[in-house]
Order: sequence, then C-alpha cells, then structure tokens
Amino acid sequence: MNRGLIIISSAVVFLFIYIYIVFDINNYKTQIENILSRETNVNVSINGNIDLKFGIKSTIFANDISVTKDGKSLIDAGVFSSQLSIVNILSNKLEINSFSLEDVKFYGINIDETLIKTYNAFAGRNYAMTNTRYSNIKKIDSSGYIKEKILYIEEISIITELLILSGSGKIDFDTNSLSLETISQVRDEESVKGKYNELYPAYLVDTKLPTKFYGDIENPKIDIGYSDVIVNKLKEEIQNRAINSLKDKIIEKLDEEIKIKLPF
Repeated sequence: MNRGLIIISSAVVFLFIYIYIVFDINNYKTQIENILSRETNVNVSINGNIDLKFGIKSTIFANDISVTKDGKSLIDAGVFSSQLSIVNILSNKLEINSFSLEDVKFYGINIDETLIKTYNAFAGRNYAMTNTRYSNIKKIDSSGYIKEKILYIEEISIITELLILSGSGKIDFDTNSLSLETISQVRDEESVKGKYNELYPAYLVDTKLPTKFYGDIENPKIDIGYSDVIVNKLKEEIQNRAINSLKDKIIEKLDEEIKIKLPF
C-alpha cells in the first residue's frame, strides 16, 4: 500500500477517535461565550451543556442561554443551535450564517398581548395585560450574518403562542438598536383558540398584518399595522349583520303579505 495513503488513513482514524471519544466542546464553553459576547456587544452566558453534531458543517446545540446588557435581561432561550466551524472556534473567530432559538423569553415587550389588547379595544372589550415584561416565543429561525457588531437578518421566522411572523431586518449591537420588518398571522389552531377563548382574534385569521419592531434593544417598540385591517373587518361584520337583519325583516314582511293575500 502507498505509504502516503497509509499516513492519510491513519490521520483520519486518529481524528475520528479524537473527535468522537476525546474532544469535548464543553471545554470551550467560556471561549464560545467570549466570542459571542465580543461580536455582539452583549453578555452571552451558556448555563447548560453544549452538544455537538458533526458533519460537513458541525451544528452546535447550547442549552439554557441568557443574553444580558448592563445587567438587564434581553433574551433567555432553552436551546440555541447553529452551524459553526470548529476550526473558527478554536481560532477564536465567529462566523454564523443561521441560527435557531427555542423556548424563548424576549424581554421588553409582549407581542401577543399587545395585539390582543388593541384588538379587543377595537371590539369594545377591556383586556388587562397580565404580562408586559416579555414575550413567550416557541421558536426563532434566522439566517444572516454578523459584520462590525451588526446582525444583518436576511430572513427570520418567529412563532409565538398566538402568531407566526416572518420578515427581515437588522440588530445594531453598537448602537443598541433594532429594526425588523415582518408580516404576522394569527395561528389558526384549536389549542391557541382554547387558550384565549372569547379574546381570540378570530377576525384576523388568514389576515396578513404588517408588524414592525424598532428602537432600543433593551426596550423595543412594536407597531402592528392592524388599525385599518381591524376597522375594515369590524365594518364588514356590521354590514353583514345589517344585511342579515334587513333580510330577516324583508322575509318577515313578505310572509305577512303572503298571509294577507293568500285567502284572496
């Protein structure tokens, strides 16, 4: 056998044994935290274990993530996952093209309750927000890149307890600001309807709502362009009720006339 081939084969076997038996990504937890914190200008803590799935591009799974800025919570996540280059991590570099977050608390605003409160105000119902501190988000999938402490989000999908949002934008960690343009839709699922009962915004199902996030990342603002949508929906309902009422009156009138005329 060619000596060069033997050397290459031995190296591959050695690398395989090292990666799958010896190498532990958790030994580099502090280094990963430092890289993420340095590139994003916030404090990233990995409180749980890190798992690694090897492939052409290795996928890292970090459990129990917290992101803070000057001691103030920005994001808590049950799981963070992303395709990362192990070579880059060992070289103290960061290159992220996509990432996912699961079981997320997004602090500063409650997306779902903001929509519920405003929607029910239009419908003439009072709704006292029970949680204004954070949004419960089931999952975030995002693709983009970080350059000069700016996260350019080319595509993002957000699933909350009530909504599905998709869009793009950017987060500037240097100026602590974000700008995100999305389209949101109400989740048409029985479990969601059961959670909100009569407060569930049924009129908004299958309706695309322009939704913008902007301002300071520590206290973001949200602008849901549902005013015109809700007004038109309510107008439509009122018109339908009026038409149905008019129909009933016409039918009732015809019945009376028929009863009067029939004997003749």
